[in-house]
Amino acid sequence: MHRILSIYINFDNIKVAFNLIGEENINRILVDNSGIEIEGECNNLDILEQLRNKSNSSYFSINSLLKQDNKYIFKIYIY
Repeated sequence: MHRILSIYINFDNIKVAFNLIGEENINRILVDNSGIEIEGECNNLDILEQLRNKSNSSYFSINSLLKQDNKYIFKIYIY
C-alpha cells in the first residue's frame, strides 16, 4: 500500500517572487513540507527587500548571498 503525501503550497509567494525578481533570474525553486527555497540572481538588493515585505510569509530568510561581478547570487527561504 502506497501512501500519498500532500503538502500545501502557497503560490502567492512564488508569484510575488516571479514578478519582482523576474522569471529569467530565478534558477531554481525547491518546495518541501516547510516552505519554499528560491535560488536566483538580481542586480539590486532592494529587490530582495521588496520580496521580504510583499511575501505572505511569517518567515523570510536569506540563506546565502554572493556578489559576482555586477549581480548578486542568492538563496532565500520563505515559509
